[in-house]
Parts: sequence; structure tokens; C-alpha cells
Amino acid sequence: MKKKIRIVLIAIAVYLTLLFLLLLSEQRAAGSPIQTFWDAVWYSLVTLTTVGYGDLVPVTVFGKILGIVFSLCSIGALAALIGLGFRIITGDILPRAYLRRRKNRNWYVFDTENRDTVLLSQRLKEQDPQAVIVFAGAEKKDTETVRAVRIALEPEQVLALRGGKKEGLHLFFQSDDLWNNYRAAYECAKKGIASYCQSYFSAEDLPQDLHILDRTELVSRAYWKEHPLTERERCVILIGCGRNGSALLERALLVNVFEKERNTEYHVFLDTERFCEEHSVIGEKLSQENTGEDRLIFHSESWEKCRVLMEQADRIVICTDDDAQNLGICETMKTWFALNADIHVLLDECVPGICSFGDAESVMTVEFVMKDAVNRQARFMNDLYRSGTGKGKEWSELGPFLRASNIAAADHLAVKVRYLLGDESITELTPQVFQAAYRQYLAKRDACGDVMREMEHRRWMRFHELYNWRYGAERNDASRCHPLMVPFEQLTPEQQKNDEYAWEILGKMTE
Repeated sequence: MKKKIRIVLIAIAVYLTLLFLLLLSEQRAAGSPIQTFWDAVWYSLVTLTTVGYGDLVPVTVFGKILGIVFSLCSIGALAALIGLGFRIITGDILPRAYLRRRKNRNWYVFDTENRDTVLLSQRLKEQDPQAVIVFAGAEKKDTETVRAVRIALEPEQVLALRGGKKEGLHLFFQSDDLWNNYRAAYECAKKGIASYCQSYFSAEDLPQDLHILDRTELVSRAYWKEHPLTERERCVILIGCGRNGSALLERALLVNVFEKERNTEYHVFLDTERFCEEHSVIGEKLSQENTGEDRLIFHSESWEKCRVLMEQADRIVICTDDDAQNLGICETMKTWFALNADIHVLLDECVPGICSFGDAESVMTVEFVMKDAVNRQARFMNDLYRSGTGKGKEWSELGPFLRASNIAAADHLAVKVRYLLGDESITELTPQVFQAAYRQYLAKRDACGDVMREMEHRRWMRFHELYNWRYGAERNDASRCHPLMVPFEQLTPEQQKNDEYAWEILGKMTE
């Protein structure tokens, strides 16, 4: 809209300049009928519109040259004015009227139009056919894949069109400028508007309505949901520990926590230094032998030199941050190694013949981006813990760390369900699945209660260890010390029972 206004102002300035030159030339000529500014305006208008009354005509050479200019511009100027008016009406006035009439519906407003945002908007529209999709500031595409309103609007203007109604308004900031995404979303979230930004930036004190869309987190969440670890897979290799590889490893350590006798050995290659520095506590603990825990082994040598390990692995995840490198590693493995493992390759786009993950189709879903289901489950778990123990805070009062802790517990529900039902193929957690799992929980609670409580305690410890918490006689958040960071058998009977809430939540998910 600002660009269109600027063009109009330039056109007006040029027009006024021509009028001034015409008047300056004709006023000094004897017998010229054009003596006032309004005479010049009248002559220019009847010439531009091709009416040509002939009551006013220039007599000077320069005046006649300006007359020729006005004549030549007549058709173009008229067409330009009509076209500009049409664009203003269809590109601004009509869309605004359309939005005002639908201000009580859910709005999903995107600051940019690209493959990710188009896919996400399609999924949102499928889930809520009455929703209004807005691409604010995006030019209209030649081929539209989703019905949307395309209009240049700032967040304040969007809110004004809704009559100030924040409920049902969702803003998405997913441009290539990650810092600008975070900054814009942060300001909107402070005003109570649900804001989602694609960014890596974060802070301790985030507004409640700010949601960070770290694409690496979305990829890791989607991967471990679609490809859960099976009981036979005890040796997992990750080649690549950059941004994507680190996120995959972190979520693997959080989600893949099973009964004590079922342990997994993770071997990690390439770019491991940063992960080791950031996660020193869990790296130190899981690198030890005979801990009765998972093993975490970081290799300094190249993966090509570990042929025996590669050929004995149960799963190989190729997850560097470069698609070409991932394809090259996969091709080398398939050509020169006798592998028994399933190979999963991180790629932005699917390639025929390769089991890939991380493409926009699988990542940009409502489930992973909005995280409504997992957040709802996390709130349930927090409420159940508070009602059962009399401790803790309401969800709205929790800081980012405690919210992340509850969300990690909700992510682990799928593992609990598969354990109770003995079905490793389950990936979708429907109310019927929760109901069946809860019945099994009630049947096994007396005989296997300690096994289940211990599993949850180890999962809880794993989350804290990933954030470098250690044992301390007294809890100290600043020093990251906690008195419950001890093996399950060292807890008091009362403390052990606190972990039952994570299993009781299965019954709540059927309500």
C-alpha cells in the first residue's frame, strides 16, 4: 500500500511541474488564452481525457510541446489511473471488507508466503474450514494452492480489523530473518496475541503467548513420533551432531526411556564437540559402562573406519545439516557396507528409494507446529500432579523450564502406551488407545507398579540431566541441584508414589 501511495505522489508531482511550466510559458505570450493556473489545469484535463473542447490552446512552441506530452500521456494516464484504482479496490478495500465481515472466525495470519507457510495454512484450513487465512504483505501468487487473503497489513491493523478481538487470532512470523521473527512475535505476544515465530532465539522470561518454532525441534519431534524405537533396536548410530543431529539426539534421550533392563546404545559421529560441552552431565553419566542405563558414545574417528560397528547397528540416522552430504553418506554406505540396519536420511525433500525424513510435508503439520495436543496433555499432567501432591504451580505461572519438563513428560506418553499394550506400531494416541492403555495400567498396577514408577523417575532424571542438573541435599535452581536426583531405590516410598501421576494421566486422556 505504501508503494502505491508513493507512485501516486510522484505522478502528482510530475503533473504539477508540467502545469507550472505550461503556465510560465503561456503567460508571457501575447494572445495566449492560458493565463491562470486553473486555465492550465482545464487545458491539461480536456487534453488528457481526449475531450479537446478547443476553448483553450497554447500558442508558444514550448506550450505546444507540453500539449503533445499531455496528448501522448492521455491513454496511458487514464489506463494507469483505472488500473491503480482497480488494484486499490481489489487489493485493499475489498479484502478489508471481507475480513471485517469475518472478524468472529479464527484468523491465521502469515507474514510471508513460502513452501512451509503454504503447507501449514492448508493443514489449518483442512482442520478448520471456516478459518480465515491471511498472507500479510505477500504478493499474490500465479498459482494459488490455498484460498487466502493477500493484503499488506501490520499486526496492529490486523487487530483493528477484528475490532480488537484477540481470541482466535494467530500470528505467524516465518521469514528468513530469524531475529526479526523473534522480535516481532515477542512484541505481539506481550500484548496477549498468540504468536508463532520461526527462530532459534529464546529467553528465560518469555510471554505466555509466544511460541518458538525451531525447525530442528519440529524435525526431531516428527521423526521420533513416526519412527519410534523398537525393542530389537539396541544399537543406534547418528552421523551428524550439528543443529539437526543435536535436536534428534536430545529428543531420543528424552523420549526413548524404557523399563530398566531395556537399554539403548547411541553412537554419535561428526560435530560432537558442542553437544558434549552443552550436555556435560548426561554425557558424563551415559559414557560410563555398566550403569544399567543407556550408553552414549561420541566418536572422534570417522564413521568409515568403524565398519564392524556400522554393520552391527540396528538403526543408522544420517542427519548432518547438509542434504548433499547426507545423500553422499547414504550412497557410500549402501555401496560399500553390508548393512543390516534401517537407514534414515534427513532431507528437505523426499528422494525416491530413500527412507527420508524432515521434509516440509511431514514437519509443517498442525500437530507439530501448534502443539495443541501435547500442551493439553502437559497441562493435564501438571494439574494432576498439583492435585495429587499439593505442590507445584498452575500452568500459567510456570516458567519455560518447568513447562518444557511437563511437555517432555507428555511426549513420553506414547512410550507408556506402547509398553502397556505391548504394541510397538502405535503412533497415534486416540481416546480409544488411551482408554485401552489405562485399563492395562489398572490391571498391572499392583504387579508392575514399581517398574512403571521407576521408568517415570528415570525419565524425569533424564530430562534434568540433559539440562545439567545434579544431586544436591537441597534444591537450588541457580546451581541446578535437586535432592531427588538419585536412583529410584533410594527414594522414600512416599517419593516413589509421586511418579504415579504420569501414569494416571492416561485415564484423564479418555475424558
